[in-house]
Amino acid sequence: MMARRSKTVDLYTDPPIAHEIVPKSGLPLRVLAPHHSTSRKHVYYDFTFAAPMGELARVFAKEFLNFTEPLKPGGSRTRFTQLRAFLRETVLVQPDVVEVSTWGADRWKAVEQQFSRNVSRRNIKDRSKKDLCYGSAAFLKHLQDAGVLPTFEFSEPVKVTNAGKIPPISHLPVDSKMLEALSPAMKSAVHDLESLADVRDPIKMQEKISRMRDLLREHWTEKARAVWTRFVDGNRLADNDEDFDVDRFLAEYSLDGGRSFHGSWRDELSSDTQIIKLVKGRYGGIIPARGEEGSQLGDYIRQIGAARRISPILHSTVDSIVPFYGLLLNAGELALNPSSAKTMTEDSSSSTDSPGLQTVYWDKGRISETFSEHCYVEGAAGEMTVPQAQSCLQAMSAPLRPYAVEEEEKSLFLVKTLSSTRETIGVISDDALIKGWKRSLKSHPFLSVYKILPMHLRSSHLYHKFLQTGGDVIEVHKLARHAWLETSQIYVNLNTSEFVAARDARQVQDFLLMKATPTRQQLHQKLGLDAAVAKRLTVSAASLGFMGWDLDCGEQDRLSEFERWLINGEKVFIETVEVAAELYAFRNHLVDNAHVLRETKDWSETWAPMILLMNAALGEMKADTRNKGSKLAAEYELEYKGFDR
Repeated sequence: MMARRSKTVDLYTDPPIAHEIVPKSGLPLRVLAPHHSTSRKHVYYDFTFAAPMGELARVFAKEFLNFTEPLKPGGSRTRFTQLRAFLRETVLVQPDVVEVSTWGADRWKAVEQQFSRNVSRRNIKDRSKKDLCYGSAAFLKHLQDAGVLPTFEFSEPVKVTNAGKIPPISHLPVDSKMLEALSPAMKSAVHDLESLADVRDPIKMQEKISRMRDLLREHWTEKARAVWTRFVDGNRLADNDEDFDVDRFLAEYSLDGGRSFHGSWRDELSSDTQIIKLVKGRYGGIIPARGEEGSQLGDYIRQIGAARRISPILHSTVDSIVPFYGLLLNAGELALNPSSAKTMTEDSSSSTDSPGLQTVYWDKGRISETFSEHCYVEGAAGEMTVPQAQSCLQAMSAPLRPYAVEEEEKSLFLVKTLSSTRETIGVISDDALIKGWKRSLKSHPFLSVYKILPMHLRSSHLYHKFLQTGGDVIEVHKLARHAWLETSQIYVNLNTSEFVAARDARQVQDFLLMKATPTRQQLHQKLGLDAAVAKRLTVSAASLGFMGWDLDCGEQDRLSEFERWLINGEKVFIETVEVAAELYAFRNHLVDNAHVLRETKDWSETWAPMILLMNAALGEMKADTRNKGSKLAAEYELEYKGFDR
């Protein structure tokens, strides 16, 4: 039987073109989304309902594609639903919608506020109301940044709708149910924090991250000091209890030296201190499990409910190590991966020539490389430092070390649960660590409403550095210690970067700078790089002293090599440490003076592209060359000429 041929005619046989509104008979506002389409399946968004808005409807449709390009198709459809709700209300309610292209900032502000009020009255879930308001506001903010709409304030701070790899703590939503359970004072503290959640204002976002990190540090420090005090005091009291003699007790109540007990031995153990001393003196500091030697004593300890009380005094447990784990992850100067902190060992720190500093080491499993950083031994204002946290972990896990397998015996994160035996002692599992983390943060007065997880802290450190440096991805890369510059860009979130960068529409070139990591091949086409353009850029840079550092080869030779790299991408030139140093120093010189350069006529044609090209060159280098170059630039303090306005 012959297969029936479909009579459907595909009017879109041409390859999709990004940001182009594809016409179709009777449906001029049916928009093809090329980044979500394939050769077999085309994805469209129908803006026909917005036709009364005239030409602005087409602009909205075009910008919607830009706005949703990084999203998955499902996320893009959600954004379209949110936008459609706003636009339909605008089209149906506003009497002069045909004049929408002439509306000023006050009119758009009134429309957005009216939409928020109308949504609040609808009979839908509160979460859905928030999503409608936040989603539409985020797109309107995108239109402001693109210069389509005038700048106006929104009813609520704009939320980041296109999350990056892992969101920083500043972008985590508030759990409304947990918020309602807080006291009025704590609710007020949460609302105060949330008032800073405005991605339009980098200063506010920095402050929110700083506050949350300070709160976490205070929380973990308080918990860690309580755990450490209990561990030290409990062991000291047991060791100094002269009224209880372990040898005498065993001789009187255990004929086999501690395997089993007889008589009124339970009556002799009248305090936790005595039990701790017995377990330490006879059983290596570990409560005997069922089936182990001394299980009779272990059963008794569990029966009277003493196991949970004395285990954190005898050795590290899940709940006792979590605060120290939190302190390690909250150390912004390290920006550790959760796995890097968890795999630290006794050898993860060492002394330096300065008595107040220690060198902290950690591994990144994905790239099998070890990194290090100097950390202060003593903290300010009662803060517990990374070396102190490591020292505490080392002491608490020491009793478990003899029972761990060889490859884990030096780990700082050895634990024994109440039900485990000596044979099952090992590094804490990821699940147990997360559960302990959640239990600890649940006790915080109000941070519990954010559902903060370990992986959010590294993103927070990198994003905070990004904001501090005005969007400098190179500095983020140095802190993250990524092998590739592109990975750092993923962490700081392209979409968030654009929101933060865009104070007004005239700074369009700054959007490009905030992305900062297009490759040379991508820039080649965008900047129209040819021999003439390369020569112009090189001459302009040389006028400030670029490539003027004294090397074996002459300045002109190096400038020619730079031109060849611009055009052909020959990497031999940029793999020299001295060249890496000059590229790094010259890029920083341009970035530091960007506020002056933006006012010059050469900003868009020369200096902004040069910054991007410097980024591309640094991105194509080997990580080792780039790191050595940055150190060399700092050592020689390379300087360049200023700029004429």
